[in-house]
Amino acid sequence: MNASGLFALHPKLQGAKLGVWGQVLPPATVVQPHDRIEVYLPVLPAAVQAHRAHLQKFKKPMKAPSDA
Repeated sequence: MNASGLFALHPKLQGAKLGVWGQVLPPATVVQPHDRIEVYLPVLPAAVQAHRAHLQKFKKPMKAPSDA
């Protein structure tokens, strides 16, 4: 994966985890033609908070239990 030149084009990815088809592998791994190389970036806390705020828009209020 190092031979792809990805890190030369995008130096900020230097410490990112890499994988092939959902399996994290070391950067020295030799890949085959048509392998899907994936870059796993950490999720930023601001993105998580934005996602939760977006989901709150669709959350239905809970009904109070009715006494029988």
